Amino acid sequence: MNSIAPIEMIKHIDALPALPEHYLAIKKVIASPEYEMSALVRAIRPNQTVSATILKCVNSTFFNPVGAPIADISKAIARLGLRQTERLALTSALMDDFGTPTSKIKTRTFWAHAYAVALICEQSATALHLNPEEMFSTGLFHDIGHLIQAIICDASFFEDGESCMSDAERHAAEIEHCGISHAELGAALLQQWNLPESLCQAVAAHHDVDSDILPARLCHMADNESLQIIGHETAFSAIESLIKERFTPCISEVLSRYGLSSS
Repeated sequence: MNSIAPIEMIKHIDALPALPEHYLAIKKVIASPEYEMSALVRAIRPNQTVSATILKCVNSTFFNPVGAPIADISKAIARLGLRQTERLALTSALMDDFGTPTSKIKTRTFWAHAYAVALICEQSATALHLNPEEMFSTGLFHDIGHLIQAIICDASFFEDGESCMSDAERHAAEIEHCGISHAELGAALLQQWNLPESLCQAVAAHHDVDSDILPARLCHMADNESLQIIGHETAFSAIESLIKERFTPCISEVLSRYGLSSS
């Protein structure tokens, strides 16, 4: 397949889905100061994927070790906590609404990785005096350019083993195949969604280890570490557990190893 000129691929972004309706509905509730749990329940219930993800997570051994079944969204939120529910709801809403020509298995693997990167970014943000919520979004969206490549360029490029490449090899392959990197494509889409410019810049530079943009370097670290921590795991409850077990206790050590500091 012939590569698409960068300017042409950017133009194709206009034809892609808007930021998903269910994601926006949940985000609107969360943005309200001192919102009530009932409002979050109302935003979650209409989406079967979001509801199922939350119920599956709350009934996992990590969150429900005694094995008492929970089938009510309100009780699930009470058990998980608002912030944990927010993370799961936002991620699963994107996974459900942002369709791609790839298989469901590949799509779930993609969003599982995004969720892990988002959690690591969020947990590390405070130590670096960054906004935890914006860093969660940065991690969640960091590879969304891959979905654009799959939708408007060639799905096989997303399906094939490009994840085994080094950053330099991947970048070269994307330029040769598509004419533009997934990081640049993702940033362009996020700008069209009117997300904060700082978030867009971090996504655009998240593979640049020498970037002077601290959130970009943090996202790069989270990207690398998540691959080591979760492997091929796709269950959100297991991802949460693995990160708390293998990353949270050594945040300072990992940040130091990557040369990350707030100064």
